[in-house]
Amino acid sequence: MTDMFNPDEYYEKGDNDFGKPRYSLLENGVYLMIITQAEMKTTNAGDGTYLKMTFQVCDGTSKTCTFQNFHISNPSSKCVAYGHKKLAGLTKALGLAKIDLKNPKVFEGHKVLCEVYIKKGEGEYNGKPNKDTNEISAYQNKDAKHSEASVTANEAPGKSGNFEDVDNIPF
Repeated sequence: MTDMFNPDEYYEKGDNDFGKPRYSLLENGVYLMIITQAEMKTTNAGDGTYLKMTFQVCDGTSKTCTFQNFHISNPSSKCVAYGHKKLAGLTKALGLAKIDLKNPKVFEGHKVLCEVYIKKGEGEYNGKPNKDTNEISAYQNKDAKHSEASVTANEAPGKSGNFEDVDNIPF
């Protein structure tokens, strides 16, 4: 045993680069996911609130996560309507009745089937190009057969289920 550690023996260029993705995107498809975290947050501007959730894949060897924000209050009424529509789709799929948003932890531990797609990154934020992300377009009760109709979370105008982001909502 040696007391000296030489990082050059183990380190490869690129192993610790800033900006390098630390996760992989899920392919378009339906995944059984568990909600591992749910918390109310305030928007950066301080003029709204949203429910931030982490969904983790349960099936197979992948433990990839995707993150969803459900806007609860915001100066934009379109933003709020879209957030409420998405949250309604999730709560219906989970079989939950009225939810007290002061206690978002009630969502944690629930499993749900999620229809996931890759949303192409467009534009930039703080001078850096936006990256592709995973989005959840619909939720379905985990005990339902895949052939049953899912509870859509994307019934905003322009959403057709073909994984194209054409709803003109700026987020």
